[in-house]
Amino acid sequence: TSTQSGQDGTPAAWSWQVVEPGVRRLDARVASGEAAARILVWEFDKNAGYVWELVRPDQALSVAATAELTQEDGIFLNGGYFHADGSPSGLVQVGGERWGKRQFDPVRSGFVVLGDRPFLLAGTATTTGITADILQSYPWIIRKGAHGFSQETGNYARRTFVGTDVRGRWYVGIVPDESVTLYQ
Repeated sequence: TSTQSGQDGTPAAWSWQVVEPGVRRLDARVASGEAAARILVWEFDKNAGYVWELVRPDQALSVAATAELTQEDGIFLNGGYFHADGSPSGLVQVGGERWGKRQFDPVRSGFVVLGDRPFLLAGTATTTGITADILQSYPWIIRKGAHGFSQETGNYARRTFVGTDVRGRWYVGIVPDESVTLYQ
């Protein structure tokens, strides 16, 4: 990574590309200690007009198979932790209906509330009365501008992440090629 920053605070070596009005994409190599990985991040302006929703297939399917079934353009991610039978590890609410019975530790998790104006909520918040799709995820990597995960577990995987900034922009990112730990 570069030590000099651009006007938007990202390292100067990073180059955001406009995908379409209100959407930019970053394809960058980042390093953390001895680890390095490629990340892809999409930035969506809060007024870009996208709708964010959970796709609940009738059976446990891969992300690629789910994308093929919907026949729509979009970004398709396994946005939570799911078991081999397709049941979620955390709270999932689709169309106002709860799917599954498990829930993560509310203190260390958060809710991704989707719809036309997505936002993030602390896992301790109540979801009563929210009719948008909700996905509970774990753990916070960055919370309120500070590191939310500070210990090394040694558990490697490809990663998916979402976030927002103070300007209301929405970010979706993946580590597509390498496996990294949450700490990295």
